[in-house]
Amino acid sequence: MADSILVATVSILAGAVLGGIGQATVARYAAFKEAGAVAASIRAELVSLRELIERRNYIPTLDGIVGRLRLPLPPGDSSHSETFNVSVTQDYFQVFTAHVGKLGALGHAAASVVSVYTLAKSVLEDLRTHSGFAEQETPPSRDVLLAHMMELRRLMYEVLTKSGEVAEELQRFQQRRWLCMFP
Repeated sequence: MADSILVATVSILAGAVLGGIGQATVARYAAFKEAGAVAASIRAELVSLRELIERRNYIPTLDGIVGRLRLPLPPGDSSHSETFNVSVTQDYFQVFTAHVGKLGALGHAAASVVSVYTLAKSVLEDLRTHSGFAEQETPPSRDVLLAHMMELRRLMYEVLTKSGEVAEELQRFQQRRWLCMFP
C-alpha cells in the first residue's frame, strides 16, 4: 500500500513539474515570437524613414542651402537668407510609440533603437524650428541660419547612417533561432 501511495505522489509531482516546464516553455516561445514581431515592425519603420529622407532629397537640398549661405552677399543685398521649410503634419514614429513598452524584449538592440529614434525626433524638432524661421517677419542672421542648417544636415545624415545600422541589427535579431535562447 505504501508503494502505491509513493508511486501516486511521485507521479503527481512529476506531472506538476512537467506541466510547469511545458507552460514556461510556451510562455518563453510566445515572448520570443513577440520580440521578433517588435523587431520586424520597428525595422520596417526605420527603413521607411530612410527611404523618405532619400526620396525627398533632404540632404542634397541642405547641402545646396549651406553652400549658398556660405557665399558672400552681393553688394546692396541685405537679404538674410534661405530657409528649409518642411511641413511636418504626420506622426512618423507610430510603430515606435506603439512598442515603447516592449523595447526591452529586443535585448542589446533596444539601446540602438532608442538612440536612433532620439536623433530622428531631434531632426523633427529642428524642422519645426526652421519652419518657424520661415514665418518670422525678420529671419535670423545668415550666420545663425548657416549654423542651424549645418547642424540639421549633420543630424539628418546621422539618422540616415544610424538607422541603416539599426535596421541591420534588428534583422539579425529577427533571424535568431528559438532553441538558441535557452541558456
